[in-house]
Parts: sequence; structure tokens; C-alpha cells
Amino acid sequence: TFKRNYFPLAYEANRVRSHHHHTDLPNESPLLIQPEEDEPEDHITFNREIPLGIDTKGSVTIERLGLDRYDLNEERLKYYELMAYIADKARSGDTIASQIIKKASLPSERYSLMIRCNFSDLL
Repeated sequence: TFKRNYFPLAYEANRVRSHHHHTDLPNESPLLIQPEEDEPEDHITFNREIPLGIDTKGSVTIERLGLDRYDLNEERLKYYELMAYIADKARSGDTIASQIIKKASLPSERYSLMIRCNFSDLL
């Protein structure tokens, strides 16, 4: 919904205009994070449930994908609060709680970057 056909580049002049020029693709320098090529944590961090751009690529990705919209922040906040409770248990020595936090931080899990940013001391 948010991205649509928008594909921002660092330098518009480098945009490949035809599939015949596919060898020029590496010169495009896209401003949206590509998870298969970029490490999201190099570009986005979290303050609790709120995503923050570390650099232009992170800020543009947050804006264009709507990652800072109210309903998504509210959903992340509920998950954050649950994980904060579990993190407190983990910090008190609860090994099951520690395992839950570690599992929640895996890239395949929902909101894993938020978990890694907020509970890095437990990973």
C-alpha cells in the first residue's frame, strides 16, 4: 500500500530505463532497504516500538513503507510490553524467558529487529 511503484534512488540520473540495460542495475543505489542485500539494523533502529532511521536509506524505508504509522506502532507496542516483561524475567536468571527473547530476535520472527534493538543485552 505504501511503497506502490515508488523506487527512490540516491541519484535519479542512474535509474535504468530499460531491461536491456540490466548490467547498469548496480549503479542505481536504491534508497529502500533490500533485506536480501542489506542488513536492516545498519539502517533502522528502534526506541521501544518506534522505528528510527539511522541513515537516509533507513529514513526513506520507514517513510515509504509506512513503518511508523499509528496502527503498526500500537501493535508493536503491545508486543514490546510483553517482551519487556519477559526480558525482566530473563535478566533475573529465568532461562526459559532468556530462550524466548533469543527466539524472538531471530530474523525470521515478527518484529525481530525491534527485539534486537531493545534487548541486545540479552542476546
